[in-house]
Amino acid sequence: MTQRVCVTGAMGKAGRAVVAELREHGYHVAPVDIRAGRGTGTLEADLTDYGQAIEARTEAKADAVVHLANIPAPGLSTPAVTFNANMAMNFNVFQAAAAVKLSRVVWASSETTLGLPFDTPPRYAPVDEEHYPVPTTTYALSKVASGDDVVGFTRGLLYAGSRSVLSSLWKVDDRSTKELMLAFYRRLGDVDKAEALRQAQLEVRAHTPQPFYWAAFTLAGNAR
Repeated sequence: MTQRVCVTGAMGKAGRAVVAELREHGYHVAPVDIRAGRGTGTLEADLTDYGQAIEARTEAKADAVVHLANIPAPGLSTPAVTFNANMAMNFNVFQAAAAVKLSRVVWASSETTLGLPFDTPPRYAPVDEEHYPVPTTTYALSKVASGDDVVGFTRGLLYAGSRSVLSSLWKVDDRSTKELMLAFYRRLGDVDKAEALRQAQLEVRAHTPQPFYWAAFTLAGNAR
């Protein structure tokens, strides 16, 4: 049976790429965005409203959610609006997924959590996954704070009955993530999830050694 995937922020730059990629690989996509383009089949919903987040998930009848909806950069709205809106959207989507016992959620964070564009110099270079977050904008801070939410959200999903949760720790690169996910799913029939993720990360790392491109995803829960 074809899996249904709800993609939030589906009309954004990353959202359009994810929707196209999922459809190319045979998934039924239920796109959601705060502004739905005419004729796109996109459900219009304001995810800062928890009721709309629940209804969007119910309407989509999805087996998984790819959550990309956020104010996508600093400077587009006032700092307070950026932080509050992004935090509300992230929490509402995570909570809605946990409430309906959704077993698969993918969330994009951001490289800005590490301090990019480095107006304040990094602690060391090259920056790797061990570098602690240094958010210098409320946009980056919303990603760091939501990352803390994700830890609790992951526990909530597992408590609600999800077997496992695969999530990203920062905003990922489209091209390398596409390669990593395809490699991951190719291996799932032969090895367990943890080993499939490890092998997929090694495959990407072989030609793209920078951790930013392959180390973002973590698996929690049952690895089988």
